[in-house]
Amino acid sequence: MHFLKKVGWKDEPSEETPLDSGNLKALENNVEECIEANIKDVTLSRVDLIAEESTAKGATIDIGASYKVGADSLMVFHEGSLLKKATNNKDEGHYYEVGNANSVSTQIILTEDWGLSTGEILTFIVKGVFESDTE
Repeated sequence: MHFLKKVGWKDEPSEETPLDSGNLKALENNVEECIEANIKDVTLSRVDLIAEESTAKGATIDIGASYKVGADSLMVFHEGSLLKKATNNKDEGHYYEVGNANSVSTQIILTEDWGLSTGEILTFIVKGVFESDTE
């Protein structure tokens, strides 16, 4: 994440931070550089998975993309509805992320209370670019 550089404007007229074209141009360049840098940091990947056959409750699914475990980098949708990530067996939710916190994974595990029927669609949105730990 990139942040704007603080100008440090003075409340009273000051030679240190005069309201002139030089300071305004520097402020404008600062904003443009920050926006461009942050846009480069934001990358979204989408993978659609159509179940070719019924998938058992509690099944492990290869999502076809890498994400960072526990970093809120993965969103999972079933037929367009956002699924809830479960964190342990007592949590309500639809899936678990596979791996230790901050590791890179390519799989999820469905919770024990639901599976997929043939033809159902899961969509995976990954925020960021991550290389698999096995590569």
